[in-house]
Amino acid sequence: MNETRELLERVGERFDFPEQAFEGLQRRRERKQRNKRIAGGVVGIAVFVVMVLIATTAERFGPSFTPASSGPTATESTPAVLPALHRDYMINLNTGVLTPLPDAILRSLGEAENGGWESQYAASSDGSQLAFVGTGDDGNRQIFTAGIDGADVRQVTHDPTGARSPSWSPDGTKIAYGGGGWGQRSLFILDVATGESTFITDGVSDGWGTQFSPDGSSVLYTGLAPTGLGIMSVPVAGGRSTLLINPEGSAEGEPTEAGAGSMSPDGSLISFGGGRLEGGTSAGPWRWIANADGTSARSLPCNYANSAGSWSPNGRRLSCVSASSESRRNITVVDVITGDASQVAEGYNSIWLDDHTLLVEVNG
Repeated sequence: MNETRELLERVGERFDFPEQAFEGLQRRRERKQRNKRIAGGVVGIAVFVVMVLIATTAERFGPSFTPASSGPTATESTPAVLPALHRDYMINLNTGVLTPLPDAILRSLGEAENGGWESQYAASSDGSQLAFVGTGDDGNRQIFTAGIDGADVRQVTHDPTGARSPSWSPDGTKIAYGGGGWGQRSLFILDVATGESTFITDGVSDGWGTQFSPDGSSVLYTGLAPTGLGIMSVPVAGGRSTLLINPEGSAEGEPTEAGAGSMSPDGSLISFGGGRLEGGTSAGPWRWIANADGTSARSLPCNYANSAGSWSPNGRRLSCVSASSESRRNITVVDVITGDASQVAEGYNSIWLDDHTLLVEVNG
């Protein structure tokens, strides 16, 4: 009886039961009434436990996500709380569901910190496979592949100087990547089936942010151009690089350089980062979108130009990054036709897996 009393008192304190309920038990009211009260207390405990479990689960996996309404700028359409997890995750923009990447992939990342200037992930065209930068068996940054479900994790490069900046070819048979660490980097093409890497160009200063052209015939990268950073292109078979975009910012409000390029699926548009000419000097950073030859550039509501951004498979939307503070970065999705933009999640980089799902990197 004492144990029952103590249990009910604890539950009563939690739910504010009236004091006479305990007095009734002391006077041993009718058994039927007593059993009802005990049963009610047990139900209350069960409800309380369920509420605690729900609260704990919500805290663990982050707040629920309601897609932000579209607007002319990302700031105007920013939700009060952006969804985020403490590990790289996938977010379905239609449903708001957040799914952490499988442990098998996250374990392979090891101590390889995020590149910051480039995504450490690349997705195959059908979204079923990932290439990513992890810690290799030699302790260097190397390229790995795995199914999006975490199956069949494999280290596919063994470059003694390290490898980074992977990009998957449109047909899924090749991966382009940079070797040699920062600066003076060489570019390689990996045959996924054989595991063999082919050197395509050497001594590419600041060669990062690789991406295959939509037809798979060449690889885009960021390199040093005559007037600063520019977007370059080199044939998959190797050979001479071609300068695609090297803006000089001769008029107020124009871009002053181009880096971290990302081409639309149909090859008609390109997104890149760079400063903007303001009062005769380069200010920024800014994110830009322009025709493939660099003409008709317009700025995007993404003020973290170092991230390459990513195009949705249908070419309708572009994800890029906005910095809301020194330590916080938000993923912004821009409709390239209407210009509407929404901040949809916290993170330092993102890539599209399909037209409504983003893979978000949480560390920069």
